[in-house]
Amino acid sequence: MSYLDELAAQIEREVPAEMLPDHDTTLLFRLYALLLLAKGAAVTAPDVHNAWAIWMQESDPGHHAIKPFEELDPAAQASDKPFVAAIKWVADRDSCLSALPDAGSRFAVEWLAWVLPGKAHRCCWPTAFRPDCA
Repeated sequence: MSYLDELAAQIEREVPAEMLPDHDTTLLFRLYALLLLAKGAAVTAPDVHNAWAIWMQESDPGHHAIKPFEELDPAAQASDKPFVAAIKWVADRDSCLSALPDAGSRFAVEWLAWVLPGKAHRCCWPTAFRPDCA
């Protein structure tokens, strides 16, 4: 498994199952991994939509939502939010964990984040869910 596939899998795990497309999403999540590497937590809904449009163009080039993000209706725009949040979550977590001094500290923070939601170090929570972060 490549580093891109590892990032893609991490992002996919953060997306609610009911939001996942029915098609093969391997390329889609690799594109999301590329966004994570290129933009990190600065990724936007238009970025995610553009990656989705590239992926969708391969399977359904005439899909009604293959157009610029700004031309989508509000419901279609909102459908990108869980993917943006997932990318930001992985970017924030990786940033936080890489700042810790050793693997034991990183493991402890990840474990606390899983066992005690809301109690772990605040930098390990996605910016999309922290009220003090815009």
